[in-house]
Amino acid sequence: MKPTTGMKRDTLLYLMIITLLSITSPPASAQEQGTKQSGPPVRYTLTDLGTLGGTFSQAFGVNDKGWVVGFATTEGDISLHAFLWRRGVMTDLGTLGGSDPRPYSVAGAVNNRGEIAGFSETSTADPLGEDFCGDFFFHLVCLPVVWKSGTMTPLPTLGGNNGVANGINNRGQVIGHTETARPDPTCDPPQVLNYQPVIWEKDVHKLPTISGDPDGWVNTINEKGQAAGVTSTCNLSSGHPVLWQNGKAIDITIADLGFELADINNRGEGTGTAEDANGIHAFLWKSGVATILEPLPDFAAESHGNSINDKGQVTGQSCSANGWPDCTVFVWRNGIVRDLNALATPGSSLFALDPSKMNARGQIVGIAVTDGGEGHAFLATPCDQENEEDEGCRTQEQSLTRLAVRPRTTIAVPERIQRILQMGQAHRHPMSSRGNRLTK
Repeated sequence: MKPTTGMKRDTLLYLMIITLLSITSPPASAQEQGTKQSGPPVRYTLTDLGTLGGTFSQAFGVNDKGWVVGFATTEGDISLHAFLWRRGVMTDLGTLGGSDPRPYSVAGAVNNRGEIAGFSETSTADPLGEDFCGDFFFHLVCLPVVWKSGTMTPLPTLGGNNGVANGINNRGQVIGHTETARPDPTCDPPQVLNYQPVIWEKDVHKLPTISGDPDGWVNTINEKGQAAGVTSTCNLSSGHPVLWQNGKAIDITIADLGFELADINNRGEGTGTAEDANGIHAFLWKSGVATILEPLPDFAAESHGNSINDKGQVTGQSCSANGWPDCTVFVWRNGIVRDLNALATPGSSLFALDPSKMNARGQIVGIAVTDGGEGHAFLATPCDQENEEDEGCRTQEQSLTRLAVRPRTTIAVPERIQRILQMGQAHRHPMSSRGNRLTK
């Protein structure tokens, strides 16, 4: 096993900063992947969630109530803080640094009880000079946190200085990875300490790793407590995709394929990114088989599966051979892949670039470019039977004519945020943020 470097996603794709039996190599047709959807395609309303006074925001999580979490810049783009958006209002969740403008924080996931998981830098310099959470400006200690009723609480580590919480389910189980106090000889600078996959349930509990893998992290957890992620060496010179179930780590490596699950639903189905000899693909993991999803015709060079809900709907990002910013968001429903931007209701001022999460209602959050060229968090709501009373669906004219994809544009991003997006994507996809994926 050794990681490849070809899986690194483009600098500004905002990808902040697993398959027991077989995988199909060529893209499967829509008919092969599911029941073909009948009738006209479902329309989506795209809502601009705004910022905390600055020019940038990105959403990472959404619960079934439509509450959205992420991070956004404050006025003057001085600070980058976690936010909670609900009922049209974005609330600043702050950082562990108090009034210090340097620390940044990220809210990565929110459950149906309104509990939020993420991480926050402190105002304390890391004693080893590490940049565990990816801010290569200030080298600050960064801790996993949960927000409950507006109060931010740090979570314990395994004895090290840093950690990250990546997700939370409705049982309040939090997953992520934290450092131990042990130096790891497989690390490359500036990383020094070993880090482990963990679950927080009253206290921090280390999850097992595959034999020979000293480090690891967890990307996702469902309501049954099934979790998925990766165990590896610290420098990613080798590793394995993993499914944790009933306290055991299951190696789900597939020959000649590098892949990592980004999300897993309550039916045990997953999605993520796979790399084989034919390229980089989004895939659906179902009944022990991973099937590459048919790409969008105009964005077929590279695709990534980011989220899957309990209906088996998948959302992700697809890019053309031109790379950034020639990318869009895809939605895979009932065996058919469609361009989210082409399904947007008339009058939308957003072009969705990268999705993060999809809830049980099919609502999607992520980052979009505005007409003014700023990167803003978005909420996309499908105007189907379940959401037909949503305000956007009621007020927008529901034309059934497929919309032309609007021209893409470059997003203006403050320098410090560019660095974080480029180098510090640990809270979403640690493997891809380090420019690697796993392969056998």
